[in-house]
Amino acid sequence: MILEYTYVYDTILTGGTVPRKKYSLYNPRPQERTVDIKLQQSNLKSESERPVCYGQVQQRRFTVGNAIAELAESRSNLLSKETVFYVVSQLNQLLLNKLAQGYAIELLDFGTLRMTVDGSIDAGSTKSEIAQKLSLSFTPSTVCRKAIQNIKVGTVKRAGASHCIQSVEPVLPHPGKAPLESSMESRGCPMIYTNNLARIRGKALKIGAGQDQGIYLVPKDTPAERVKASVVATNKPSQLLFVVPQVPAGTYRIVVVTDISASGNKLKSQVEISYGPLEVRDG
Repeated sequence: MILEYTYVYDTILTGGTVPRKKYSLYNPRPQERTVDIKLQQSNLKSESERPVCYGQVQQRRFTVGNAIAELAESRSNLLSKETVFYVVSQLNQLLLNKLAQGYAIELLDFGTLRMTVDGSIDAGSTKSEIAQKLSLSFTPSTVCRKAIQNIKVGTVKRAGASHCIQSVEPVLPHPGKAPLESSMESRGCPMIYTNNLARIRGKALKIGAGQDQGIYLVPKDTPAERVKASVVATNKPSQLLFVVPQVPAGTYRIVVVTDISASGNKLKSQVEISYGPLEVRDG
């Protein structure tokens, strides 16, 4: 591999023509490679109705500065840190300039970085309007794809749901509550009352402005017949205050429909946050 690299390097220095054959500089080390994964609960449901998660690789930051330091340390007799940094900085400037001129940049064994145009363009668009659609696209090489093969998963961390309902409760206790109803509450089944205020606590609960978004009561036995609360007095990420709509007494689920993310941004599609069962009694 050193001979191949030296041949290409010497050819560039002497102004010769670089051969068409692409040489790979990647030499994977034999030690076991592992990555850690974080699982985040999704509001989507699988066909089996089981909860769905999406995974994130736990990234460890590695900068060009770290790479230069490692190279200088491992090649102390050949390269100084200052020499490597100078070469890298010059190469960086050259490649950025070429990219801005419309060149597709082959990043050694990583792949190709190129300028692209996003989306469709109206036939009457001006040059400045077209320029606003310019973006970047990266295509990993075959060597780059192979570099992440045969990797084992180390630790798996499961994070809590970004959207969740933690509790539902009446704002004020019902003055005529019967002892039977009190015992039902003590067994852990929440209870709210029609035409009275109820409070929902949780995470990322804020409701967006869409017509379908809001707070719904869904009967346990007939889930298709959901009733939307028409009055929402407080609309915050950690708390919703609403008037319980007039529905027949019974067992229900609370469903909050929103398109607002935990960070407050608008999602591409709305999510449903469910909680229950809970008892609804006449107010």
